[in-house]
Amino acid sequence: VFWLKSLFVTSTVSGFATMPFALFHFERIAGFGLPANLIAMPIISLLSAPLAGAALLLAALGGDALVLRGFGASLEAVLFIAHLFADWAGDGGQTWPKMPAISLALFVLAIAAYTVVLGGVQKLISVAVCALLAAAVWMLSGKDRIHWAPSGELFLESSSGAVERIKVIDGDGLPPLRFSNLPNGRSCAAGRPCQVSLGNATVSVATENFGGAAHLELSLASSKSAPPITISWADVIRENGVTLERRGDVWIKRDKPVCGRRAWRPCASD
Repeated sequence: VFWLKSLFVTSTVSGFATMPFALFHFERIAGFGLPANLIAMPIISLLSAPLAGAALLLAALGGDALVLRGFGASLEAVLFIAHLFADWAGDGGQTWPKMPAISLALFVLAIAAYTVVLGGVQKLISVAVCALLAAAVWMLSGKDRIHWAPSGELFLESSSGAVERIKVIDGDGLPPLRFSNLPNGRSCAAGRPCQVSLGNATVSVATENFGGAAHLELSLASSKSAPPITISWADVIRENGVTLERRGDVWIKRDKPVCGRRAWRPCASD
């Protein structure tokens, strides 16, 4: 009973502790993470870990092959559980706006308050205030965003969090990880301009062919007198993706973070 209770408590605590970071980076949570952990962890603790240790001890004697087969079978069982619960959860259909960094900081502060504040009432008030402030900032910070990825796809994200994926051209890059499973909503064929709406703005995508090479332009003009913004496919390739963000009635191109000194890959030259 103590072992099962410990498993439940550790799975619950780890799930709530990592939830804000999962929402910040991927806009998703593991809805069935707790029951999946409760089923998978006994396999890890009672089978996978002992078999891995036994394989290490028997490797010097050449008797680890059979043990490793059992170890592999236990990991297959864990993967089966993971895929089963992932299929049940699906995409969740959530349409949350992207969490700002200040909301993540407030959620982390709520977790810290739970661990350091003494007294039940004081603890509850501290956690509730931090969590409610984080949620309020999150809900009020939604912005319309447009991202043109080096994969050639256009992602239109409304302030409510709903995202539309539009196929424009076949690029060699990758789409953002948090949009990788999003289905294509429509396609802008070559030589045929198309228009889509996002809030009070109209996004026009025009594709023309010059000697077999595709030349693309994205023009965005708000319904007011703001001048249109034009981005070419060459800009997307050079900057490894371009993001536009609405601030009030003005669309602003987000600057790329400074990459600094990186030993594993040099910075792209300007």
